[in-house]
Amino acid sequence: MLLLGILTIVLTITGCGKDKVTISGENAEIISFNEDDGDFTITNEKGESVSYSEDEDGNVSITGEGEDGESFSMNSGTELPKEFPEEIPLPDKFVVTSAFNLSE
Repeated sequence: MLLLGILTIVLTITGCGKDKVTISGENAEIISFNEDDGDFTITNEKGESVSYSEDEDGNVSITGEGEDGESFSMNSGTELPKEFPEEIPLPDKFVVTSAFNLSE
């Protein structure tokens, strides 16, 4: 709920004329919001972070990194992920309408 409130504040102040807005939260989290493209990063007091970005085609990328260096990434789009096995046959007129990839 706190995150939703903070994101609401970020979206509200994007009309302030700056390309990038940074907000410090009451629990030592820092939110950096890029007004130009809507990308944002949330970092907590331990240095753990989650980033969100979306390209002009609507492909979404979410990445995160913990204080111990472990990381994850999630990507969505309309192309098969490069990790998709080549040995799986696809029909000739196969069209990807949505794809999702999660890696650790």
